[in-house]
Amino acid sequence: MRRVALSLLALALVLAPVEGLARRHEGGTELLGSERRYRTRPYTYGANAEGFFERDLPRAKAPGTRRIAVLGDSMTWGTTSPEEAWPRVVERALGVEVLNFSTYGYDIRQSRATLPEALAHAPDLVLLGAYWNDHVPTRAITVGTAPFVVWLETRGPLWRASAAWRALDGYFHRDQWTFEPEPGFFERELRALAEDVGDLPLGVVVLAPHALSPGVEACVAYGVPRSQCELSSRLTTEMLTTSRALGLRSIDATGALDAPSPPANAADWEHPGPAGHAAIGQHVARSLSP
Repeated sequence: MRRVALSLLALALVLAPVEGLARRHEGGTELLGSERRYRTRPYTYGANAEGFFERDLPRAKAPGTRRIAVLGDSMTWGTTSPEEAWPRVVERALGVEVLNFSTYGYDIRQSRATLPEALAHAPDLVLLGAYWNDHVPTRAITVGTAPFVVWLETRGPLWRASAAWRALDGYFHRDQWTFEPEPGFFERELRALAEDVGDLPLGVVVLAPHALSPGVEACVAYGVPRSQCELSSRLTTEMLTTSRALGLRSIDATGALDAPSPPANAADWEHPGPAGHAAIGQHVARSLSP
């Protein structure tokens, strides 16, 4: 028994630093227990008290206030600060409160799972920032200050308790995920989101990579493989067609940029910079104007 106890103690002394290192590397990412979800920890990396890349606002609205809740992924989350993301541009243009509940890397199912948190703030309108990778269920993400892969579909007790185990689990699963569209996934989840919203109006803002916005040839000229540009273009068109077929208010923001608008990382062909977000926000605001 003494040898067993000493062995367990030695194992704990070895594993404790590993666990501590893994937790530090996870940084401000909080991995949630349902719907393959994660978010930024409260008050880290610009997050608010609820873990969203947004300022703190009371859930109760002031009398006469109109409020819009926006769901989505990194194309809506932004690339620099919440003030430069397109939802804030819409807020300033329309003089309404626009709350951004998007999270980088989310697919449409994860955005839909965030709806209860958005509805708790009593919006008058819900917008989904739809992006072509909403056709691809998110299963793996890279997190932390020195990123490692976390496999989101594992939900065992050890996975929940240990950052080191999450990292190990992601390492062994990382090759099982391929960036392949799942037929029917976007339409099924969008239909379910419309049902979840209930009597509230739901709008879909269809977004495109900034390099693709002027067209496939501009995307190819940016250095992106033609096959990826064409896939992105096809899936973007399908999102617009699907949202219109479901009778939802559909805002085509794919042409909001007439030229690529890269962020600080010029190699990023997808996410627009502040100027691109400003153009998208103005386009969405015009579409929402009475």
